[in-house]
Amino acid sequence: MRAILATILLCTAFGFDQAQAEPSAETIARGKALTEAADCASCHTADPAKPLAGGKKIDWLFFRPGVFEPDQQKSPEWNRGGYLVEGAAHCGGCHTPKNMFGASKRGRAFGGAPVQGWFAPRLDSAERSGLKSWSVDDIVEYLQSGRNGRSHAGKLMAEVVLNSTSKMSDADVRAIAVYLKGLPAGVSERGLTTPPEAQMADGAKLYARDCIACHEADGTGAPRIYPPLPGNANLQSADPSSTLRIILDGAQTVTTPRAPNAGSMPGYTDKLSDQEIADVTNYIRNSWGNAAPLVTPAQVAKARGM
Repeated sequence: MRAILATILLCTAFGFDQAQAEPSAETIARGKALTEAADCASCHTADPAKPLAGGKKIDWLFFRPGVFEPDQQKSPEWNRGGYLVEGAAHCGGCHTPKNMFGASKRGRAFGGAPVQGWFAPRLDSAERSGLKSWSVDDIVEYLQSGRNGRSHAGKLMAEVVLNSTSKMSDADVRAIAVYLKGLPAGVSERGLTTPPEAQMADGAKLYARDCIACHEADGTGAPRIYPPLPGNANLQSADPSSTLRIILDGAQTVTTPRAPNAGSMPGYTDKLSDQEIADVTNYIRNSWGNAAPLVTPAQVAKARGM
């Protein structure tokens, strides 16, 4: 009898503890929102059929725990954006350059960095390759839909949009945009060497043959379908990796509830030589007011091998 009573008491206590530990729907919803804000799925999901089941290799060596300290001189919205950008959303994980040991370089926060064969562009206020020409609304639209009138999200950033920012609340996305627009320009964009006239002429011919149908003669394209090239910050990044990846492999516009229509660009890896891709890349990076460092055939060959 004593054994039976003890078992009943234990089972009752266990059931009580379970009932007490069951999270509320509100708590679960808040956890879901934070999981999406932190883009956990991109790193912790290898198989889309098994979300958050792990399986991806992550190289992360330097981590400093801390608490975000609000700036009392800034608005609550700015501080909310700072908490998300610097913390949960960890934008610097891709957009801040790293040293040889994988640590973020001091004084180079959000200055752009190479990531898995692509280049995560600058998020500071750099004039050509940063967000100086973008408005808060431009950033909001980009994060929510994967595109805006200035650019489209490619490969890795498309994953972030799909798994994270497109699912965040309007208030959180706007807070991120407000914070990013407040970032001052960091390291100055380096001086440039204008491409030789002959190379620009060769690039112009290739552009007229292969690109003009979608991007138009003046590069304006069709905003939100075919991204415009003049003033394109990603196109003018010091590192041309993302541009080369798109030209070599092609691109598919990410589709989201706010932008369900799809668009695509064919790859030219089997259609153009390294020299030809270098020529057309230099042409679009240095036409219509654009300015960016020269791209060599050797860089194209390296990108082609990735």
